[in-house]
Parts: sequence; C-alpha cells; structure tokens
Amino acid sequence: MSKSIKLVAGVALLGLAYGATAWYMGGRIEAQLRDGHEHLTEYLGMPVTLADYQRGLLHSVARTQVVLPPEWGGATITLRHQIEHGPLPGLRRLGLASIESQPELSDATRALLQPSIGTAAPVSMHTRIGWSGDGELELASLDIRLKNPDDAGEAQLLPLQYRMRFGADLASLDASLQWPGMQTRAPNGERFQLQGLSGTDQYVLQPGTRYTFLGRSDYRLERLLYVAMATATAEDLPGHLPDDPDQRSTAGLALRDVQLQMEATEEGGLMDMLLRMSAQELQLDGEAFAPLQWDMSLRKTHVPTYEQFYAAFSSLLQSEDPVAAFGRLDAQEQERFRQQAAALFAHGLELRLDELSFRLPEGVVRADASVSAPTLTANDLSFLPFSLLAKLQFQAHLSVPEAALVRLGLYDAESLQALVDQGVAEREGDALKTAISYLRGLSTINGQPVDPAALGGLLPY
Repeated sequence: MSKSIKLVAGVALLGLAYGATAWYMGGRIEAQLRDGHEHLTEYLGMPVTLADYQRGLLHSVARTQVVLPPEWGGATITLRHQIEHGPLPGLRRLGLASIESQPELSDATRALLQPSIGTAAPVSMHTRIGWSGDGELELASLDIRLKNPDDAGEAQLLPLQYRMRFGADLASLDASLQWPGMQTRAPNGERFQLQGLSGTDQYVLQPGTRYTFLGRSDYRLERLLYVAMATATAEDLPGHLPDDPDQRSTAGLALRDVQLQMEATEEGGLMDMLLRMSAQELQLDGEAFAPLQWDMSLRKTHVPTYEQFYAAFSSLLQSEDPVAAFGRLDAQEQERFRQQAAALFAHGLELRLDELSFRLPEGVVRADASVSAPTLTANDLSFLPFSLLAKLQFQAHLSVPEAALVRLGLYDAESLQALVDQGVAEREGDALKTAISYLRGLSTINGQPVDPAALGGLLPY
C-alpha cells in the first residue's frame, strides 16, 4: 500500500473516529440536559421539561418549556437551544458542549418589541458545559423600550447581565448580577422605577445531601420608587427620588440604598438560614421609617429531616397559596407532611425575628421575637390552632416612642397611662416597652402572669 493511500485511509479513520465521538458526545449532552431539567423542576417547584431534542453529528437543537404556576398566569415559556458538541465544540473552548439559547416569541410579542430592538432577541443566553457536567452561563438582555400609542403608557428595561459558574450536578454555584434597572409610566401618572440592582451568590451543596446548599448572597438596590400621583417628578433613568417634600409625599413607596444578605450555615447536622435587610431611606405614603433594619432567621433546621421534607413537598413549599396546595394532597400525603414537620420542630426548629428597627420622628421603634414548639407532634398539627396552646413557646420584646403612638392615633395619653398602671407597658425614657412570653399555656407580660383572652382588650383596635 502506497504512502498516499495510507495517509488517505488514516484521515478517513480519523474522521470516522471524530464523527463517532461527536455523536457520542451529543448523547451525553442530551442526558446531562435531561438531568439538569429534573434538578430545575425540583428546585423551582414548577415543570421544566426538555420538550424536544434533535441530535445531529456536530450540532443539535433542543427546546425547553417552563410552565408557570396558575397564580403566575399559567403561561408556557419556550427556549430554543442551538448546541455545538464534539471534542472541540465550536472550536472555541474545550468542553462537552456550547449552547446558545433564545426565547421563542409570538408574532404579537415580536411586533411589540420591533420598534425598540428590531429583529434581535430581547434576551440571549450562552452556556458552556464541561466534561464533568460543570459549566458557565452568561445571560444578557437589550435596552428595551415599549410604548402603547393608544394610551401613552411606556416602559423601559435597561440591559441586564448575569453570569454564573456551576459545578457538576449543580453541586455549587458562583453568580453575579448587574442591572441598571427599569421604569414604567402609566397615562394617569402612576410610575414605578427600580435603579441599580447588583449582587452575588456563592453556594456549595452540603456533602451527602441533595437540597442543602450552604453559602451566602449579597445584593444591593440603589433606589426603588412607586408614585401613585402625576405631580411627582418623572426623570428618565438614571433618576432620583424627588427632593421636594410635597412631591415626596405623593410616593406610595420609596426606598434608597437597600442591602439584602442571605446566609446558610451548618453545624452538627443543624442548619441556620438568615435573612438581613437594611434601607437608608424608606417612605410609605409619605411617612418616613428609616433607617430600617430587618433581620430574620430560621434556626436549628435538622438537615436529614429537611432533606426528606423538601424532597416530598418542594412544590407545596414554593406555592403562592400553600394552604390550598396542602388541601389538594391526599390523606396519606397530609399525614406524612405533618409527621415530618413535627420532626423538624422536635429537633429544635426555631423561627426568629432577630431585629426589627426603624426611626420615626419621635424616636426608634425596636422589636424582636422567637417561636418554637419542641414537643409538637403530628397529631397536634391535625388540630390547629387549639393544639398549639400547650406546645407553643413564644417570646417578644417591643419598644415604641410614646409620642409616636399618640401622633399615629393608636392610643391617647390616658390609654397609655392605663397600660402603664396595669403593668402591660413600662416607661424607659421617652419610650414604652413591653416583654411578652407564652410558654406552653402560661402567658406573661413584663414577667407578670396574664390571661391570653384578655390581651385582645389591650390592642388599639
């Protein structure tokens, strides 16, 4: 056999080997995608399906369908994926696949977007999947401006950028978000503006678990403004909250410099989940409540029980109406839910309001509280709320400026003095404070026993 024939034969064999390898890679990619869709369905609590996969030698086309829950409108969102696979997908970077994804839009939606972005896709996503199933995702949107010529309503969505690195089987993620914001205006002057949203997420799946992610999220929002009246200013993004006090009073809601932190930690098989939010400015219907600090936490979550509980009831937990969703479970599933929920409380599950504080013109309001039920049983959960009387443990502390209670019309000076005389409240400087405790049927206020049925008469309504 001549050298030229051997060379041709070698090239042919190499081509066949590459083609076979690429075809095999296409099969691996499909399996990875199907596993990923199953993971997303579990995490999101809504159906995420690989509706179609057409595998080719070097390229494949797939479609993902996401069915939103009924309370979100029940619409189906479809993404089309163009997949390059093979040993060198796209001849750009080593890996298992390179995927370009775009939403499939209806003719009506395309017509709405055409004046702003032409025929371009409003959102694009690029994903690279590595050999072990790890990868990177980049999502970007365009500057979208929408106008309704019939009623002069308009909206603007500024370009968004989101990047995420994920580990094999989604066992870790490291993500970042940058979004200058959006705004809408209605013909009646109603206006919504969100500006400067940015943040990061860093989480790792706890070894030996499927749903227990430990890590932290940090987000910042520069401004949020909702104006219900046309007299407020209406600057384009980047905008600012009105400086005129009369104009500021027209805002239904105004927030500035919001910090949001979420953290999950674990020790000794128990997980703590914390949520911290602060705002340097908060106005609600013209009343200032800032600076604001709001810290909540879920403490001592028993990880093995949480894993079983979440696996069985993730869709129920993420439902907008969990009570109605629970009612749709059969009797056996409802009993299983009660047993696992009681087991979480038996391991010390505790819900805390670690701190709620905000400033009024008269001073600072402060509150904290905690709720637990370590002896709660599945049978108790069948007879709520009466079964909690002998099982619930509740503590709370509250401090409010006395003048604020009078100005807001909640109490008059005579009623406040009566609360002090009865021991329900204690004066500390310019504030009234109270400590409430309920321990397995025994109620106290500021350390003094009190009949729970009498508490209703102490409320200002």
